[in-house]
Amino acid sequence: MKQILTLFSLIIFGQNCFAQTANNTDRHNDKNIYFQALKQYLDFRATDTFYSKLKHIDTLYIYKDSKTTDSLLENIGTTKIIMVDDPYTFIKNRNDKGITLYSIFPLDFEKEEFWVSFVPFSVSIDKKRKQGLLFSNPGSYKVVFKYDKGQFLFVRLEDHGI
Repeated sequence: MKQILTLFSLIIFGQNCFAQTANNTDRHNDKNIYFQALKQYLDFRATDTFYSKLKHIDTLYIYKDSKTTDSLLENIGTTKIIMVDDPYTFIKNRNDKGITLYSIFPLDFEKEEFWVSFVPFSVSIDKKRKQGLLFSNPGSYKVVFKYDKGQFLFVRLEDHGI
């Protein structure tokens, strides 16, 4: 009986303890960690000495994944976000014009840092085989955050290019 009361007390006490929670992945606002990672990426592209010379990204095509993309907003500043669940059909409907399709990976954590990784793929219709897709990958990105006082704070963006 004493063990049951102790266990019950620990459960009740544990419910009332305060701890930092880092779950903002399902928020449908600009605090969403995946939204923040993409925003940091776009800011990096606009200010980096190499990338800033390239054309501004006016549309981000994101591979639809219910774990990471369901809560994303439709715009980041002037950049429109379009979810793509079937790249082949999507490209066919664009008269076979290829796209850069971003695949976002779930939030990860290690040594007091959180990060969102994503990979941009150049995707086009395989013209030789008349069906299927060709994917090429120029590298990946890792956007690193710290979690402090109830919010994610940007730390750095790592560019893992080929």
